[in-house]
Amino acid sequence: MKAVAPLTAAEVSALRHDLRTPVNHIVGYCELLLEDAAADAGDSRRTALQDALAGARAVLTLIDATLSASGEGVTPGTIDALHTRLRAPHDRILAAMDALGTAAAGEGFQADVERIRHATGRLLAVPRRDTSSPAVPARPASSPRHTNAQAQAHGRVLVVDDVEDNRDVLRRHLTRQGYAVDDAADGATALRMAADVSYDLILLDVRMPGIDGHEVLTRIKGDL
Repeated sequence: MKAVAPLTAAEVSALRHDLRTPVNHIVGYCELLLEDAAADAGDSRRTALQDALAGARAVLTLIDATLSASGEGVTPGTIDALHTRLRAPHDRILAAMDALGTAAAGEGFQADVERIRHATGRLLAVPRRDTSSPAVPARPASSPRHTNAQAQAHGRVLVVDDVEDNRDVLRRHLTRQGYAVDDAADGATALRMAADVSYDLILLDVRMPGIDGHEVLTRIKGDL
């Protein structure tokens, strides 16, 4: 019987990234919706959203327990077992979204609920056998978005990430905290924006097609 070779550290790292990214989206959007629901005492939405967050935490626990940060000892069989164990928290999160029902008022709320559903579906989309090339959907570069022309009291932040939901969650959280936030979908756009505007903080995704976060940081430092 042929022995099954373990995954490389790079392959495990990619899998961790591909699983943790949708979890971050679930947590981010749930927290935004919880803030919106906080003003309504006893709002039934809170219970459902808190249950979804508990499901997301369960996913993170499974990822950390199964896919070691060192990348050692992970085989295709390990991934199959993880895929099976993710089903329960996956179903819990979707059930929480179903429980919102008509309690979710407003188009904005419903749009965020659909974003959570989409992110939850991605938890089970990780390849179970062919893990050498994890599926990472290509996203077209978008134009920079300027959410506030004037820097607010807390400062001005540039968020750089090729994943739209990552930018959206960060932008909304930071804006609610009083920051002026711009965002860019790629490194080249970020460099152009950083050359024109003085930012107090630049949040960079490391893994981006083309010019990655490390290269953007190196070039910005070189211009100082």
